[in-house]
Amino acid sequence: MFAGGGVLPKAACRPALQALGKKQVAELACMVANYCQLVVLLNAYDIPAPGQE
Repeated sequence: MFAGGGVLPKAACRPALQALGKKQVAELACMVANYCQLVVLLNAYDIPAPGQE
């Protein structure tokens, strides 16, 4: 649902907005995007996860 592309359904987003607020949901989305970018970069250079060397 989250990594498949497209718009996030309101039913999935509404509970987060109610619990955290708009600003914190935006910060969470940025944090997840940064994590995804890091994972792609590490995979591109074939860097193993800690403890899997």
